[in-house]
Amino acid sequence: MTIGEKIKAFRLYRGMSQNQLADACGIISATIRKYELGIRNPKPDQLKKIAAGLQVSDSVFYEFEISTAGEVAALLFMLDNAIDMELFETEDNVALKFKDGFLKKFMREWFAAKNKTAEIKSDMEKVDNDEAKTAIEDKANEYYNSYKTAALDNPAVVKKSTEGIVIKNYAAFLDEE
Repeated sequence: MTIGEKIKAFRLYRGMSQNQLADACGIISATIRKYELGIRNPKPDQLKKIAAGLQVSDSVFYEFEISTAGEVAALLFMLDNAIDMELFETEDNVALKFKDGFLKKFMREWFAAKNKTAEIKSDMEKVDNDEAKTAIEDKANEYYNSYKTAALDNPAVVKKSTEGIVIKNYAAFLDEE
């Protein structure tokens, strides 16, 4: 998903028009339109304004290229430093166990969403019509992307020793005064 597609997805998730997002972040709507269409890419300072207008972290717009074991290891080390988790060994695997209640719930829901998406896509095998297959695949992708968008929107703090803390974003209310 491109940055522009992510901007659009979060905007739609928030129920905002391009004009409303433009007002919320102080960027003209024509520029928002160009970002969403992929005609232009926002600079980091513009992306921060858009993220603030959408009430999300600007980190949700970035993609990470992960192709080597070293890159996976770096992400795992960052997780280990940031959140309460433990490694444990089962008979066949080594696994991560999250101590934070939100992360446990998130992992269960993510597992269910991935299974539901796979189930929807397996229905494609039963259909001969290419148009119907495309519709089923679109439905599966829409389901999973809506899950991901909602998951990225959660304000629960999961840093070490912060279980149960939630940060509310009141920036929208300040603008109304």
